[in-house]
Amino acid sequence: MPQATSMSPSQWVDIQANRLFETATIPRSKQSEAKKQLNDVAENLTTLGIDLSAFNYDDFEPSKLRNIFLSSTFSPVFQYLFGPNWIDQMENMSRLNGSGLGLEECDVNLETFHSYMIERTAAILVEWKKIQRNMQQLEQEGKKDDLRGRWDGLTTFEKRQWFSERFPKMPEHSHPDIRAYVQVAETELANLDSSVFKTPSLNAADLSHGLVLLDLLDTRVKHHPATFRASDGRSVSLGIWAGCCQPPRVEGVLTFPEGKELENADDYPFSFQSVSHTNGSQTEQILFRYRPDQVQAGIGFCQVGAQLDTYRFLSQCLQELLEDGSLTHPEGLVKAQADSREHDSGLLTRCFRASYAEHPQAINMEWMYELLSVSLDRARDDFRQLRALPEEWKHRMVSMPTRPPGRAANFIRFHIDRIDLFSTLLQRMEQLKDKGLFDPKSYPYGDPKILNETTRTDVAFDWTAIGSLSAALKFILEERLSRLNDLAWAIPDSLGGVARLLLEMLRRNEATLRVMYIPAVLRLIDEEIAELGAEKTIPYLLTEELCDISVLAACLRESEKFHRLVTDTQDYYVWLMGIEKKWNEQARPWKQAADAIISTIDKETAQRLSVRIGAHRLRSKHARFWDVMEGCIETAREGAEPSTRSAYENIQELCSPDPAVSQPSQPAEDMQFTTFAPLHSHDQPSQTQVRRAAKKSSLTAYDKPQQPHLEHDESKSKGAAIHKHDVYLQAKADFWRHLVLPSHKSNSEFRWQDFEKAMMEIGYKSSPQTGSIYRFDFVGDVKGSRPTALSIHKPHTPHTAKIPAHKGRWWLARIRERLTLHIT
Repeated sequence: MPQATSMSPSQWVDIQANRLFETATIPRSKQSEAKKQLNDVAENLTTLGIDLSAFNYDDFEPSKLRNIFLSSTFSPVFQYLFGPNWIDQMENMSRLNGSGLGLEECDVNLETFHSYMIERTAAILVEWKKIQRNMQQLEQEGKKDDLRGRWDGLTTFEKRQWFSERFPKMPEHSHPDIRAYVQVAETELANLDSSVFKTPSLNAADLSHGLVLLDLLDTRVKHHPATFRASDGRSVSLGIWAGCCQPPRVEGVLTFPEGKELENADDYPFSFQSVSHTNGSQTEQILFRYRPDQVQAGIGFCQVGAQLDTYRFLSQCLQELLEDGSLTHPEGLVKAQADSREHDSGLLTRCFRASYAEHPQAINMEWMYELLSVSLDRARDDFRQLRALPEEWKHRMVSMPTRPPGRAANFIRFHIDRIDLFSTLLQRMEQLKDKGLFDPKSYPYGDPKILNETTRTDVAFDWTAIGSLSAALKFILEERLSRLNDLAWAIPDSLGGVARLLLEMLRRNEATLRVMYIPAVLRLIDEEIAELGAEKTIPYLLTEELCDISVLAACLRESEKFHRLVTDTQDYYVWLMGIEKKWNEQARPWKQAADAIISTIDKETAQRLSVRIGAHRLRSKHARFWDVMEGCIETAREGAEPSTRSAYENIQELCSPDPAVSQPSQPAEDMQFTTFAPLHSHDQPSQTQVRRAAKKSSLTAYDKPQQPHLEHDESKSKGAAIHKHDVYLQAKADFWRHLVLPSHKSNSEFRWQDFEKAMMEIGYKSSPQTGSIYRFDFVGDVKGSRPTALSIHKPHTPHTAKIPAHKGRWWLARIRERLTLHIT
């Protein structure tokens, strides 16, 4: 820990100013500006825990000052919280840390501050109890289901109209705080209306969707308002960061009890502890001495104010619903369902909307595991497609950056790193599963349905286990954000507005993104791109990278809930810095294999692989590329460590040629009858075809026994059987019939909408994930475990444009890993 600062910032500024003015010729008109710069430096030094008494104005040379900042005790912590470019936002950080909070006229005495806090928390409880009484009355009169049905019967447009008539100041779009921030010049941020940072979650876009509003009311009735204080006041930090929210200047900390302490509370409990900045480093107080249930007093005051506005709105909104007799639409339910289909939302949008009905500390480990599993499946399949399909390989190769070590090496790095990313995280989750941490009762806040039940007492909560997962997600997310600009992507000219501004911030990897909240930023980019219909203009590699980052952000958002369970923040941050060191040193077999393979690509090999990639002799170029790559892989494997052998085996398996897919023009009589189990078909196979199918089945890609995709533990996964479900197509199977016919007998092209419709017919429901990535979840009737979801990148073509049939055949192969389709 840094030594205590022996003088206050104001004392230090006065001393340094006197020295500076004595030794340097500074006009009187410039002295106030020079003193302001000294004050900024003092705030930054105090924020970083640097002893002011040991620092003189001789050290003000910019590069020296920067090095002092970067070498400070708290530099790693700030990098963890704000990213690698945190040093560019020291002024904003000082506002959050307390040393730069507020204006002098915002000073209040402790008695007045305490009185204001009592007044606000009491007002929150008044509104909460109003909501409780009205909801209880609805239940007693048996009208609660009727209200939900009437609200559900409205379309999204009708709900938006209802809000605009009763709450004209309600923001129309999601995350109005972020939208407001990015659309003004940096010099104008302090002039923004601070109200936009108080209740951004109360927007028409989210509350008009489905039953979000009524689910939110149900959740708030069940739990004490203090449970949601941090989530209701999340955006206050961005307003303070911008300089437009001015909290009262109070040197102290507020503590808000959580969990079981709130179960029977009749009041809104809080306590205040005075903290003097002169008694030690302000950063030490902020980062190391605050528990998750504590917050800097000024910020806590603003959070409670934001929560008061939230509960006033909810109370008034419920009252309006009860008094409104116009919520009757006989055809409303049908319209709402159709409206829902037309406005399917992306992954992060669904996550944010689900949170309105969730306890803020409920962690769903199974959901995270399934999401990462689907992402790993898609990353592996993507690699296999590039090996099997020359057109796919060409499309991806030409989009790769040519910077050193060359296009081919970057190609290998990009695709193996994606597999490494999800494999590494899934390995960590497997370890947590083995420890029993997927069981909600194994940690204090699990499934919302059992929050009030007694948790397991025979298992001590191991916060380091889930903490290490959260840290791993955070480190990998930062790793991906840092390399985002390496893809050499350009923002399309057709993309404007908020999406362009946020993508530019992502390119610069600004610290502000972390205060905005990375999941919210990615959600906003995705929604803006979808609203503009600009998915096709986003570079393919950028779409893939944003999709992967969105998955990481969604999982991090879920795992971060455990932070509320940490009881000793000082121990946590010390432990966290150690985890980062171990994380950087730990073995990552896929990443190590990629490094070794790239090291074998010498200058001569790179030249052989950098031939012009065009349509001419595409198949031979594709084959030559992979022949060379297989040689590089074999060379790298010869000197590999035992711990990486499994990764090499997997890479070689993914790189093995697949003639049945890579040569779609090949006669495929065998394919026609091995892909499905035709029952009562008018075109029964002849005996010759059956014998031919039996002889050639080992060469048919669609009939190969598939290895499990989650090969984290070879002893567990090797030889494991995959249970495939039977699906019987009663009608409209023409799409699948034509797809498995030999190419000279079937249509060679189809449309994306044809594929979506055919997937619905076999029991899948599609939903956008990020950009052009679509997720297909099986919702049909099955016995036993449900087939795992599929994640597929929609081709960058207009919705009605034709798609080559080999794409459909490849997707069919992935479906066959999960289902056996019977055409009746």
